[in-house]
Amino acid sequence: MGPMVSRWVVSLSVDVTAGDIDAAGRCRPAAVDRWIGMAVEAYLADCRSLVDDHPGASPVWAVIGDPADPAGLGRVTGVELLATATEVLPSSFVVAVRIWPDAAAEARHLDARCSVRLVDEVTGATLPIDRAFRDKLIALEHAARFTG
Repeated sequence: MGPMVSRWVVSLSVDVTAGDIDAAGRCRPAAVDRWIGMAVEAYLADCRSLVDDHPGASPVWAVIGDPADPAGLGRVTGVELLATATEVLPSSFVVAVRIWPDAAAEARHLDARCSVRLVDEVTGATLPIDRAFRDKLIALEHAARFTG
């Protein structure tokens, strides 16, 4: 059975640099962490209007659990980063990130999940995800442009 087709809000192509791989040509964990960050930041930039509706708040995100072993990506020269929201919770939402390797025969994708909260810049308190924010997030997901 082939991969399922899903829609993603963000898709970025990234070249793998010499610093991203070890002596054996496999991806370093730090590169995977950087790519996850790039995907989440691109997602947040794409949904900037959501954050702008909450003046004085900044998005704060963290990876949930550990992504799979970066060596599983194999020897790659580039990756495609995909990001989309998968859950909306009372005080956060979850962004799924998929790292697709280029056409290397031995490669497989890696998945990560990141929790995103809106934090009041003055008090540091986490703001609730209100109905309007949730509805805009759902609309953004329905307008997703990329398939993977």
